[in-house]
Amino acid sequence: MTYAQYLEDKALQKIAGAYVAKHGGRFVGGEPDGGLVYLTADGETAYVPPDGATADQVLQDLKSGTPLQELWPELEYDPDLLY
Repeated sequence: MTYAQYLEDKALQKIAGAYVAKHGGRFVGGEPDGGLVYLTADGETAYVPPDGATADQVLQDLKSGTPLQELWPELEYDPDLLY
């Protein structure tokens, strides 16, 4: 799922806002591909939806009550990319 798709989906943004209010953190666009990224409240760790995740899957994950850190893989920092 891309960040642009997230921005177009008002229902998803509303649920994401509730998730952030409960767990902290924020949703941003990833570099260089523009994918959806969840940054933890301390900004030290980032998580991304599983490959091929749809808006419906992301919505289900957010509604599940399970922290995204337990559902999504951690974004690996690549020192060769220019962020």
